[in-house]
Amino acid sequence: MPPALEQLTAHAAPLAPEDAADLRRFLAVVPDPRDARGRRYPAPALLCGAAAAVLAGARSLIAVGEWISDVPRHALGVLGFTADPFTGQRAVPHPATVRRLLERVDGDALDAAIGAYLQARHPLSQLDALAEAGCDPVFSEKISTRIKVRPEFVKAMDFARTIKKAVPHQRVIFTVHEMKRLVY
Repeated sequence: MPPALEQLTAHAAPLAPEDAADLRRFLAVVPDPRDARGRRYPAPALLCGAAAAVLAGARSLIAVGEWISDVPRHALGVLGFTADPFTGQRAVPHPATVRRLLERVDGDALDAAIGAYLQARHPLSQLDALAEAGCDPVFSEKISTRIKVRPEFVKAMDFARTIKKAVPHQRVIFTVHEMKRLVY
């Protein structure tokens, strides 16, 4: 098991589907050690599947491969596996395919990608980025994307309306950081 994947278990917080897609973006920079000929599955999808397997409790390369083989077809799309253009079906990789990739992947690059993902997912780093950009006030909330009422967003809109009422000709600009933070 690559140690880079094990660091995910130390920060095990529930992953929403959009977080898995975000992880895929970080894993896209990990070099693919496989020969360009015969690549059926994208490396970021295989690595994202491996990360999801570790978060689900897999602790060996065999368990990771089996977990990916057993995952529901609709979840394969979230992980980054592409559908066949003719049938629309998503093919499942053989556990040996996953194992061979994980044995050959650059451990330092994988560690850096997962570390960067965990750092970006940490709310304080996002708030620090907004502070460095001079954004004030910052409206921040940690809430599921399924929730329809977003109290901090309501506060931000009320703040914008207050400014607009006081100075009608002034433009009010919201800055969004990782689609989770709103500021004016």
